[in-house]
Amino acid sequence: SYNDGNKDYTVSLTVYDNFNLSNTTSQIVSINNRKPFAVISTNSTPRNNVISGTAPFTVTFDSNSYDLDGTVVNYEWYINGLLGTPFTTKSFTYTFDTARFIPYSVTLKVQDDDGAFSDLTNIGVKVNAPNISPVAVISANPQSNSSLAPVSVTFSAAGSYDPDNIGGPLIYAWDFGNSSVS
Repeated sequence: SYNDGNKDYTVSLTVYDNFNLSNTTSQIVSINNRKPFAVISTNSTPRNNVISGTAPFTVTFDSNSYDLDGTVVNYEWYINGLLGTPFTTKSFTYTFDTARFIPYSVTLKVQDDDGAFSDLTNIGVKVNAPNISPVAVISANPQSNSSLAPVSVTFSAAGSYDPDNIGGPLIYAWDFGNSSVS
């Protein structure tokens, strides 16, 4: 078994007969280098090779890359669309401050001790906008200070809305200030 690639090995064979005569021959066996494998892991669990979080979203990226016939010696991380890359360490932490509809693409390419590069591998990072609180709007009919007691008042929450509509339909909880709730 030859564990190191990018190397020539000389294999020799000597044969002997019953009279102790011998003959030796040799052959060079060239073993090619295997390229390394780039593997990305993060502190968030990916779903369909995409991790997601709310801005600001801090992610730790780590290389679990390996080389079958040597060692990984260089790392090149790129965050598509951002300046200041590549990162050249085995792992790094980055905070995504800007929400994007289309996920960022983080790629990794590694190099082994024989100079071969891996194929690119990537993971998507979906950064969502923070959820904004809904806006409550209340109206009363008749309006305040326009009627004498006893009076029935009709209230409406029409006009209440969720500015980012992340949570779907609104849930209304009324406290009428007279020990009555709805």
